[in-house]
Amino acid sequence: MYNLNTDLVSRIEYDEKEQESIAKDEEIQILQAKIRRLEHLLHLKDVRVDELSMRLDQTRNSADAGVGSSDRRQPIHTPFNGRK
Repeated sequence: MYNLNTDLVSRIEYDEKEQESIAKDEEIQILQAKIRRLEHLLHLKDVRVDELSMRLDQTRNSADAGVGSSDRRQPIHTPFNGRK
């Protein structure tokens, strides 16, 4: 013989836990989408920094070419954060 009251409480607890699990899964999906967006923005910023660094190097090279300092070494641009 089973206890109807215990089974009912267990079913209610199960349903509550199931709803909590669904809510957590939805929150995880939202957070993962936010992470993907931030990673994309970070990539765009890295690309922009690289573009600006190349422009700066080109400007320095053209300015140095006019001065006649051919023995000066130009710094090589490397990304400061190590990502590519």
